[in-house]
Amino acid sequence: MKNPSPWADAGPRRCWMPPEEFAQQLEESGRGFLMAVEGLQQHAPESWSEGSLSNLTREALTLEGFLDVHGAKANQAFFPLRKSVACVLWLSEALSCLVHLRGRLEVYPSADEFWTQRSLPEGLENTVKGLGGYLIRTTQVLKQQWLTAGCTWSVSAPDSPQPPIKQSKILVADRAISGELSGDSDANSSIPAARLANRYLGFFHSWATEAAHAPENPQDLIRFLEEFCKERTVRSFKARAHNWQSDYDSLVLGTNDERECVSLGCLRGAISQVLHLLEAMVALSHLFERHRPGLATDSGDPTSSFWEAKEFLELFVVGCVQTAYRSLEVGVDSAKLILSDFTKETYIYVKLAEGVHLHARPLSLLVRLTLHYGLPISMSADGNSASTDSLIKLLLLSGQHPDSREFRFDGDAGVLEDIALLFEANLGEDGIESLPDKLSYLRQ
Repeated sequence: MKNPSPWADAGPRRCWMPPEEFAQQLEESGRGFLMAVEGLQQHAPESWSEGSLSNLTREALTLEGFLDVHGAKANQAFFPLRKSVACVLWLSEALSCLVHLRGRLEVYPSADEFWTQRSLPEGLENTVKGLGGYLIRTTQVLKQQWLTAGCTWSVSAPDSPQPPIKQSKILVADRAISGELSGDSDANSSIPAARLANRYLGFFHSWATEAAHAPENPQDLIRFLEEFCKERTVRSFKARAHNWQSDYDSLVLGTNDERECVSLGCLRGAISQVLHLLEAMVALSHLFERHRPGLATDSGDPTSSFWEAKEFLELFVVGCVQTAYRSLEVGVDSAKLILSDFTKETYIYVKLAEGVHLHARPLSLLVRLTLHYGLPISMSADGNSASTDSLIKLLLLSGQHPDSREFRFDGDAGVLEDIALLFEANLGEDGIESLPDKLSYLRQ
């Protein structure tokens, strides 16, 4: 007789659970979630704290996991409830990010004080109030679904409502002992600061200019979100902003350059504003893509109509997307000043040695050198130029001028010094080990 598969007998088979029994388990598992919902509803959205919203997000995530483990997605009675829990999860996540930004504005330096102290706070208040209303309506739908599914909505409320913890001003009058945050390093931060500014400018120019102008009717707003705010796109943007903030805190924070250049602090403030808005956009884009009619949501779900209402669409586009674009735009002048202060623009001419030709291998070293510094460098041949951060562009340039032996490079003097060294070393054609020690980063 053939031995049974080890995978088939690796664990106990899943058993069917009567709905009444599952409802009892759901009540127990959802106790923290119900308490978080009731606690939040004791206050107006304008006074919600980041802590209470984060707590609701955690409890919703836990409850969503419990429902998924027990197959609620495939159960007619509990599927609507599971979707409403997901909506609460992503709405509270978005609101938590916006409330966090609202509480941090006082400590984010800005090149445009009117924007940070007046326009942005007012916009955040309106967006938080509007999305808070949607969260309350979603919890009301969820409560009805909870009762319909045979569960009891029972919460032992406190004797008196506890006021939300207000976000107080953060002690910033005197920063921690000089060098404490940055390891007291005397390393030159000019290159990291300039690289950060250059990437910031590239990021700003990569945003569609349509982000500055919101459509008016709901169908155009939906098309706008479908084209420019896909979840995977917004997540990618958020990751870039998070990396810049980490780079700043690791390489620039607490340095002499930061203390002497006001624009660096303003750039850091703009990056942080954009990051929190992008975090909220990730949550809303997930909600919009997964829980509106025509996609993953049954059109009969009472929460489905929320996400195509003009009010919600405008909160998303105007309150988050356009606000993020404006916050990013505020930092552009600071980034340009940083590039001007920390780079020395010049040019050099270099010649190819005998027997050396421009093909993919040597040009890839040139691209790696450029990306190492992260500063804009251009290569020219007979009046045509290309950015050295793109191998394809360099291959096209060399293909257009196969007989050229002399090239011009424009950009920061420090980067051009390394380019001159690379050409002197025959662009690595004698072996990567032959490169000078200053170019050791190209051997990695």
